[in-house]
Amino acid sequence: AISKNENGKERIDYDKCIFCGNCMRECPFGAMMDKSQLVDVLKNIMQGKKVVAMYAPAIAAQFRAAPGQLEGALIQAGFSKVWEVALGADITADKEAHEFEERMNKNEKLMTTSCCPAYVRAVHIHVPELSPCISDTKSPMHYTAELAKKEDPDCVSVFIGPCLAKRREGFDDELVDYVLSVEELGALFIAKEIDVANQEAKVADQIPTASARNFAITGGVADSVKIRLKDPSILKPAVINGLNKAGMKQLASYGKIQTGAVKQTEIDPNLVEVMACEGGCIAGPGVVTNPKVAAIQLKKYVEAGIQGK
Repeated sequence: AISKNENGKERIDYDKCIFCGNCMRECPFGAMMDKSQLVDVLKNIMQGKKVVAMYAPAIAAQFRAAPGQLEGALIQAGFSKVWEVALGADITADKEAHEFEERMNKNEKLMTTSCCPAYVRAVHIHVPELSPCISDTKSPMHYTAELAKKEDPDCVSVFIGPCLAKRREGFDDELVDYVLSVEELGALFIAKEIDVANQEAKVADQIPTASARNFAITGGVADSVKIRLKDPSILKPAVINGLNKAGMKQLASYGKIQTGAVKQTEIDPNLVEVMACEGGCIAGPGVVTNPKVAAIQLKKYVEAGIQGK
């Protein structure tokens, strides 16, 4: 989506851009950046509005904190309530499992996950033949915002994640008022001199399942759907770990199966999980922690608060 003109100046073709954020992450000069909404969020807090934070599972992996400490830090930062987006991930997984069973009963060839907005945009723009295969289920961000607005219709909902594409998704979701990156959250904590690791843990009203928290890593969504199926043996999953050239080529091959250009075989998948970022959301363009370290931290976070599935 990026090219140079005759003068060597780069331009972004938004008809091709999927908002993956790779340009932001890779630019050695820091010239690529998104527009911050942090000031807007702070204005709402200072005006005394009920501003609720909704943090993605990947965010818990960015701070060396036990379950409940991030909630405490967010409350100290001025948010009136904190929602863990893994609660929305549980809803997404339940609905995607049900939808997958329905699609297979209709003899559809395959279904793909829908929680990565960069992937969804990539399909619509670059592999449109796969568009009918994208799950109709909404993302965890949407369902968490739905929970927040149901409890308090007047609240200001703020999603916090590691993903540039979520900012784009937030613009199109009437239930999501603002989207912050983990970098912006980290800046807020520094400005307010909040050390997450020293916070008193807040007891959450609801605890998500371990599989929902694992949405943040590659393979986590497919695993979460599998354990919710009435008959897990019907599932033949495949995972695309990053939308690089190889990942796009893999997507295109599934598009050929969908159109019938290539015959589907017994070993071909019927559920495809796609993560635009290699490693999953813990490796998003806005992270502040090395993805390998974040994976270890997420594992500890999941194990510390493990519940149910």
